[in-house]
This record gives sequence, C-alpha cells and structure tokens, in this order.
Amino acid sequence: MDKKQLTGIIIGVLIVAAAGTAFYFGAGIIGNDVSENGGEAFQFYRDWDSQFKDCGNEELRGGFGYNKSMRECFKEAYDGCRLAKIHQKLLTIEGDPIYTTAVVEGEAPLGCKAHVYVDSRDRFGKSGKSDTICYSVILDSSSGQESLFFDDCEDGTQRFFY
Repeated sequence: MDKKQLTGIIIGVLIVAAAGTAFYFGAGIIGNDVSENGGEAFQFYRDWDSQFKDCGNEELRGGFGYNKSMRECFKEAYDGCRLAKIHQKLLTIEGDPIYTTAVVEGEAPLGCKAHVYVDSRDRFGKSGKSDTICYSVILDSSSGQESLFFDDCEDGTQRFFY
C-alpha cells in the first residue's frame, strides 16, 4: 500500500467518525439541554404559567443527572396542594428519550390532582404519548433513590417519575 492509498483510507475513516459524532450529538442522544427536542411533554411543562412553582427539570442518563431536591419540592407542593411543575428527560440505555412532565393542578373533587404527561420515544419498549390525572403522589425510595410514584390515576395506571 502506498502513501496515497493510506492517506485516502485515513481521510475516509475520519469522515465516517465525524459523521457518526455529529449524528450522535445532533440527534439529541447526548449533550442537549432538557429543553431541546423535548417534544410535547416539554411544551406542556413550559406552557404552565408563572403561578406554578418550577421545581426543576433534569436529564437522566445511566443514573447520572438525578435531582433529589426537585422530587422533594414537588411532593411538598402536592401535599399542600400548591401549584407546581417538574420535567424530566430520561434516556434509555440505547439513548432513546422518554419525556415526563408532572404538574400539581390543585384541588379537585377527589382531592389534590397531579397531571402526568409522558412522551416516550423508546424504540425497544413502550413508546407513544399518555396523559392522565392522578390523585396520589408518594415519595418512594425502594429503588435506592427517591422516585415519585403516581397512583389512583384516572386511566387506571400507575406512573413513576424516576
């Protein structure tokens, strides 16, 4: 193999590596703020006006990015039935995003209500959008870190905010 062929191969490898890196970072798999590419779940979170306490947003990947204080803030708001909101972008092991927004909307006939909206783009698990109202929010630590557990939901489901 001569020097010209070797140079061509090296340039080809660099182009493929650059394209792969650009796809990886540009596709929202890594490096994007939670507000970017957040789909309808983030719009749902963002559109609640300033009277709602913003308990925070996070991006979780491989166990990193966990914010315990935002869960405590939301649970405290729910217990007092005060308006609040949180948002999460959870990346699966394959890098697929699952966006979740929860909003404490206030009193309802069945008690304080939390609106939970999920926009899952998980290619290997359950994907799609779901939207429900839940009347029970529990701070659960059975997984080793505190998660919000939504129960008594109108659609008959239970939800976790990991």
